[in-house]
Formats: sequence, C-alpha cells, structure tokens
Amino acid sequence: MFNAHGAVMYIVDLETFNIIDANESALKFYGYDRETMLTKRIPDLNMTPEVEIREEIKRAVKENRAHYVFKHKLANGDIRDVEIYANPIKIQGRSYSFSIVHDITEQKKAEDTIMQQLLEKEILLKEVHHRMKNNINSISSLLQIELESITNNEAKNIVKDSINRIESIRVMYDKLLLSDTYNKLSINTYMNELI
Repeated sequence: MFNAHGAVMYIVDLETFNIIDANESALKFYGYDRETMLTKRIPDLNMTPEVEIREEIKRAVKENRAHYVFKHKLANGDIRDVEIYANPIKIQGRSYSFSIVHDITEQKKAEDTIMQQLLEKEILLKEVHHRMKNNINSISSLLQIELESITNNEAKNIVKDSINRIESIRVMYDKLLLSDTYNKLSINTYMNELI
C-alpha cells in the first residue's frame, strides 16, 4: 500500500533526519532513484536550514499540529512549495516521522496573484476616494468663490446650504478613506466631525 499509493510519502528518522524509506510517488516527484533517495536527509530536500526545521517541528509538537509548509528542492533543481502532513511513529523503539507531501506550488502562485490583485485594488480604491475628495473640495471652493459675488440673501442661503451638503459628503469620504471597512461608518464619528 505504501509503495503503490499515489501520494508522495516517506519515512524519516527524527534523530538523524535520514530518509529511511520512500514510495514510488516520492521517487517520481523528487526525481531520484530509490538508492539515491535513501542516502538523502531532509535538509538535502528542504530549503529551510536544519536548525529552523527542528524549531518548526518543536513548535508543531507544542501546538499539537502535524502540518508544515516548506520549500523543497527536486533533483533537477526546481523549487516546489510543499505541504507536509507528518505523524510520529515508533519502529523497534526508534522515533520516525511518516510524512505525506502535497505539491502546492500552483496553489501558492494563485494565492500570491490574488493577494497582489487585492493589494492593487485596495490602492486603486484609496486613489479613487482621494480623487473624489479632491473633486468635492474643488466644487466646494468654486461655490465659496461664487458665494462672495452673490448679493441676494436668498441665493446666498441656497449656496451656503449647498456648501454644507458638499462638506457633509467630504467628511464621509474622509472617514471612508481612513476606515478599515468600506461598507460601515460609525455614525458617532461621522456626526462629531460633521457638527
């Protein structure tokens, strides 16, 4: 079952980090023949320094976690992001790790692309808010200039009312621009500044 399974699997001596067995899928994935693979240690495959690997294992044991994400190097030099599920096993009194490896390189690339797109959209949204705020300020300034030339009191009151309404929109855009959420705004914060 171990050798015929489609998942990449190997067994590692936890003291020496020597790979003591690997299935056919592991040999295909890493690109080594069985003889070469069984001469390898985990630090030969893992791009993380051995000290950090041991620290990560200690953290995982402390957190009761059997899941790791590392970068592994294949025989041809390719670097792959891998997700490892490892469980301790005992064989003749020695501690080993039975590990199942999943290649998540494409998933990581997709996640990185999505995160980059989200960051770009966030920057774009903030830029749009900033431009909107500038446009609102420009309209308010133009109305202020117009107000100075109006002599009719009724017309002055209409323009002042318009300026106040535009100012309420500007305050809201200021608050949205500084807010962590795009769809909620504290009425308390908004009204205090507006007043």
